[in-house]
Amino acid sequence: MEPITNQSIAESSQQHEKIRPQISLYKSIRVLYRVIPYFILMKLFKNTSTIKMNLTPFFANTHYTPAFSHFKLLFKVLDSWKSSSKNLALDFSRCGVFEIRYAKKLSQRLQKFIALESLSFNFSYSSSLTPKCIDALSFNFSKQKSLKKLHFNWSQCAYMNQESIAKLLRNIKRSNSLSHLNMDFSECPNFDGIALQVLSNNLTNHKNLQALILRFHLDQKLDPQGLKSLAKNLKHLSKLTRLNLKFSKLYKTLDQGFYREFFKSLKAMKNLQDLSLDLSCLQTTIKGGEENPFGMLQENTQLRNLKIILDYFVGSLEPVIDGLSQSFPKLEKLEYIELQFCQVRDLNDSSIKSLCEGLIQMKSLKELNLGFPQCRELTDASIESLIIALKEVKSLEKLTLNIQLVNGISRTADRKLRNNLKDIEVKIR
Repeated sequence: MEPITNQSIAESSQQHEKIRPQISLYKSIRVLYRVIPYFILMKLFKNTSTIKMNLTPFFANTHYTPAFSHFKLLFKVLDSWKSSSKNLALDFSRCGVFEIRYAKKLSQRLQKFIALESLSFNFSYSSSLTPKCIDALSFNFSKQKSLKKLHFNWSQCAYMNQESIAKLLRNIKRSNSLSHLNMDFSECPNFDGIALQVLSNNLTNHKNLQALILRFHLDQKLDPQGLKSLAKNLKHLSKLTRLNLKFSKLYKTLDQGFYREFFKSLKAMKNLQDLSLDLSCLQTTIKGGEENPFGMLQENTQLRNLKIILDYFVGSLEPVIDGLSQSFPKLEKLEYIELQFCQVRDLNDSSIKSLCEGLIQMKSLKELNLGFPQCRELTDASIESLIIALKEVKSLEKLTLNIQLVNGISRTADRKLRNNLKDIEVKIR
């Protein structure tokens, strides 16, 4: 029989609170239940504050077999845990049978955890999670008065559509204490522009959100109208301190209207400190000059961390670079910058020089991460521009540079950077 591993780690939930054990269960509960008597399980989990359960080996490949016994066992284990648990994470990825009766019973069990602060569900690759199941599962969110963090992974869920997201968000709306929302809709075949509009319209009900993470990857049915609706409605989340949006490999065209709405919404977030934006494989058409939407980023003066991914970017790159360069000097609290430009044809020495004109004026920058892999228009002139600019950034402590498969940059770039930036930790790939 495969050995069972129980990892015990410590977490302090409050500054002066007693440290209690956390238990992460990574093996099949079915095996565990057969080996350890039930009363020992109860004692083992008696004072647990954080529960993480990977149920994939337990529920995976149950497409054609009765699963009621599996869920019955799960419910028994959940009943053994104390209601004082603060963090619960359940991984149902690749679950083949998830009927509405299981969802209702699981929802009933979750009612007892009245002290929950963080709740995480992973339903990625779950083929049987219908809108009715989602409705039943999320019905009692209003019972958790202390619930602050909510995480859902819906990757490749066939039933995640307009109806499902409407039912889910209707129930999430009842949770008034929610401050962190994290949802992954990657590769959902039926998540279209209308579903995204439903999502964005319902986000306006959560004006106390402090952190929002949304991921869309290879969602072919999303349209620019739905993305523009999301960009516009973000302005209602003025209390956000962290925003992470991933629009990777959607292969859509985003115009001036989308970016203006998006950066207008950012302007309303006066306390925004962490911004991550993935625009990989998007085609962009924007204007420069005073109408440059990327120049509006300078209004977010509280920013400390900025990450923008523009891999395989097609379209108007010059306004993007100019807007970022104009904004950098105004962001006096910015400590971390990451910019990725994998295989961007329009990125050249002039682009890097323009970018450096903004970097040279940074006052608090501690770490800079730049990626230019397969950008074939770059030469040693770009390295010279970086050296001149970064010498003047006295606060800089670390530089990470990715110049893989850039034939125009010589092999001596590594040595040249290190010799000229001796006070900075330099990593080159």
